[in-house]
Amino acid sequence: MADPAVRRFSKINRMTRETRNQAIEFIANPLPGSKLAAAKEFGVDLTLLVENLELTTTERIEKLCSVASFLEDMRQTDSQTP
Repeated sequence: MADPAVRRFSKINRMTRETRNQAIEFIANPLPGSKLAAAKEFGVDLTLLVENLELTTTERIEKLCSVASFLEDMRQTDSQTP
């Protein structure tokens, strides 16, 4: 977990409500022929992009570390299974 002072500072970099709304609109209605449109047509949940962009850099790193730890635990469990 990050130092509390770093976490307080990193919260300054959060998306504003206006930026979030613009991102949601952009993702909900991607330009035809764009890579976002292709991803949406393929079935990618583009709302996860906004969800991750709402996090600070520190929060994204903490989330990544949590997922990496979970995957490592799963690998160890799998290797111990006969």
